[in-house]
Amino acid sequence: MKIAKRMGSLAAIGLASMSFANPAWAFHFMPAATKFGGTAPATLSFGNSITCSAAWAFKTNRTGSKAKITRVSFSNISGDCGEVHAVGLPWTVVPTTGGTASIMAMSLNFSGQGINRGPGDFPITVSGGSISFNAPLNPGGCNFSGTIPASPAISIGP
Repeated sequence: MKIAKRMGSLAAIGLASMSFANPAWAFHFMPAATKFGGTAPATLSFGNSITCSAAWAFKTNRTGSKAKITRVSFSNISGDCGEVHAVGLPWTVVPTTGGTASIMAMSLNFSGQGINRGPGDFPITVSGGSISFNAPLNPGGCNFSGTIPASPAISIGP
C-alpha cells in the first residue's frame, strides 16, 4: 500500500513539473486565429539612420500559441528604404511573457549598403494593441526600432 501511495505521489509530482517545464505555454496571442496588419515609421540605424514606413502583415494560429509574420515591406520616409528587404518569410513569433514575444530567425537585407542582418531572434513588446521594438539585429551593428499599431488590436495574455 505504501508503495502504491508513493508511486501516486511521484506521478503527481511528475505531471506538475511537466506543466511548469515551459512557462511560454502560459501565454498566447489574443485574439487567436486572426489576421493583423499595421504600418508606421521604423528606424534602422547602422552608422547612418534611415526612417522607413514599415508595413507588416501577420496572423495568429488557432490557439494563439504563435503567430506568423507573412509580409514586411519598407517604403521611403527618409533614406533608401526601397533597398531594405525581409528575408526568409514567414517568420514565427512566439509569446515569451505577458507582454513580450520573440520573432524567430528574423533577417533583413540592405541591398544598397551590402548589409545582411540575421537570421536571429528579435524581441518585441506587445502593449496597448501595438507592437514595439528597439533592439539590435543579429549579429549587431544595426538597431531596429519603432512602434506599429496592429489592426485589430493585439495583446498577449495567459
